[in-house]
Amino acid sequence: KKTNFSIEEHIELKNLCESLGIIYLCTPFSRDGVDLLEDIGVDFYKTGSGEMTNLPLIEYIAKKGKPMIVSTGMSEINEIEETVNLVKSIGTPIIITHCTSAYPCPYERVNLGLIPIYEKKFNIPIGLSDHSRSIYTSLAAIALGACVIEKHFTLDKMQKGPDHPSSIEPYE
Repeated sequence: KKTNFSIEEHIELKNLCESLGIIYLCTPFSRDGVDLLEDIGVDFYKTGSGEMTNLPLIEYIAKKGKPMIVSTGMSEINEIEETVNLVKSIGTPIIITHCTSAYPCPYERVNLGLIPIYEKKFNIPIGLSDHSRSIYTSLAAIALGACVIEKHFTLDKMQKGPDHPSSIEPYE
């Protein structure tokens, strides 16, 4: 609860993003979260790796008709295929992001070779959810065809919250 934003904070951040020409994005983990984001008018959805196999939630989001970015960490190819097919059957645009759920992700485990494999198998745009310690993995992913990069950053690695320790700091 300490790291969750109120609806007012979401609106404030969304307004700030829009004033800077940035599209506001937030990852919902429940139907209530989706409904809150609908109330503030998000343009698309991103789901975390833990939701890849939560097909009722994926379907609920897909039925909103807004493009989706779905992270694949911890999932097997058949689970990814089931999710992609569900979203495609609804007619919602989808991008999947290859993700290795290790925080931080060691370079020997990033497995970027999956990007062209996913692109060929699913015939959809592929991105990378990058949890490595630098930007180099993201650059390599772009060279392999990734069209979206998710990279966590923080102003202080000592802040509370699950992502700060494995995020990059500006000027690192």
